[in-house]
Amino acid sequence: MKKTEFDNEDLIRLNKFISNSGICSRREADTHISMGMVTVNGKVITQMGYKINLNDKVRHDGQIIQSEKKEYIILNKPKGFILDLKKKKLNKSVEELIKLRSNNKLFFEEMSRVCSGLLFCTNDPRLKNKIINSKKIEMVYHIKFDKTISEFNLNDIRKKNNLLKDKFKFESINQIGNKFKKELGVKVYSTSPLTLVKFFSTHNLNIIEIDRVIYGPITKKNLPRGKWRKLSKTEVNLMNMF
Repeated sequence: MKKTEFDNEDLIRLNKFISNSGICSRREADTHISMGMVTVNGKVITQMGYKINLNDKVRHDGQIIQSEKKEYIILNKPKGFILDLKKKKLNKSVEELIKLRSNNKLFFEEMSRVCSGLLFCTNDPRLKNKIINSKKIEMVYHIKFDKTISEFNLNDIRKKNNLLKDKFKFESINQIGNKFKKELGVKVYSTSPLTLVKFFSTHNLNIIEIDRVIYGPITKKNLPRGKWRKLSKTEVNLMNMF
């Protein structure tokens, strides 16, 4: 039976539904539909512009496509929480901090207990892969060490970082904070907190706290520790540019 285009928020074009699943682009989905590779509730659909209900059972090349609303979330992670893949009850898991109405499974970037600050989460496989493979995401960290960092130490760190091959580079690294000079402000691109922890450990500098305060176009402004929010459309579009 042909779908009618009545006002219903649950209706979505079939090609868009397939594209949103991350299987292929919308244009490729049109090609696959015309080739008879797509069924809706067991019926082969070749009609362009066909609309489905999100409860319909859609198969692409025999494989069922799960309906899932795309979520784009930024969390201001507290220190002490981890991504607990093994679901150990003793661990404080970042998943506990984000409460969604849906049961969507989110991708979390790995951050250790010592790390805090901005953590991006999504269930969009296409954007997830972009984030993982990108070398262009600006990140700013505030880092606190267990001892004073002299100007000599800082210059030595800069020199050795410049000698690294096929690894991260400091866009900038400067002393911040109080007179004890135990804190650095670091700007890098697409560099995980763990990478920084390992780098500084080679200079006998142990990190006490590492806080990510900028993640691409996103800052911690008006986002308290332990809280999260959904990204705006503008922010999602900017993230997709990486």
